[in-house]
Amino acid sequence: MVGIQTNIYLIIGDMMTFSLVPNSKGIYKSLVNHDKTIFMMDFDNQDPKFSSELIDYSYNKELYYLERLQHYEWIPELLDNGNRKIYFRWYNNTLEEAAPPDVKSQLTKIISDLNREQIYKPALYTKYCYCDLNNNIRTFNWYTSSNYNEQPLEIDFFKPILNPDRLSLIEQLATDNKLDMKILIDRAYNEYIEWPQNILPSIYLEVYGKRLKDT
Repeated sequence: MVGIQTNIYLIIGDMMTFSLVPNSKGIYKSLVNHDKTIFMMDFDNQDPKFSSELIDYSYNKELYYLERLQHYEWIPELLDNGNRKIYFRWYNNTLEEAAPPDVKSQLTKIISDLNREQIYKPALYTKYCYCDLNNNIRTFNWYTSSNYNEQPLEIDFFKPILNPDRLSLIEQLATDNKLDMKILIDRAYNEYIEWPQNILPSIYLEVYGKRLKDT
C-alpha cells in the first residue's frame, strides 16, 4: 500500500483510490474509497509533533481493540491492515447526522460490554459512531482506549494527541503526572460528551452504579 503525495491513496493490486474525509486531522487521516464503502485510518503521519513511537503505539492500539472485539456487533467490520493503515467496512454515515430509534439501548449494551471487557473508551463521541445496514451502531477510534489493569497511565506520552481543552482537563485530573482513566470516563460520560437526549449520564449510572464523587 503506497501513499501518493496528494490526498489520494492507492492500494496496489486492487487499484482502489481513497480520498481524504473533510476536516480530517489528528494522529491519523480519515479516508474513504470512491463508492464510500471502505474507511481507511491512515496512521502513517509525517507531522513532526507526533513521535514514531506514539504513532506506532496508536496504530497498534487501534488494531488491537478492533481485532479483540470483532465478535461484537458494535465493532467495525475489519477488512485489512498494514503499513500503519487500517481498513473497515463503511456505510457513509455517522451518528452526528442521525441516530437510530433504539440508540439508548444500543449504547447501554456497548458500555456494558466495555465494562465486562474491562476497557475504558474515552472517545465515545457520535462522530466516531455509525450505523450499518441493519441499524446496528458501530464505534471506532480506539487508540486512546485502555484496559482497567493498565491504570494509571503516564500522561506525558499522550500530550501531543490532546487538544488544549482536553490537555488542561487531564492535567487537572492527574496525580503525579499519571491518570486513572476511570476518572476521565466519569467526567467525560457525565459532563461533556454529547449524545441525543443527553442519554449518556443515565447510561453511566446504569452500568457503573454511581459517580466517583459519590463514592
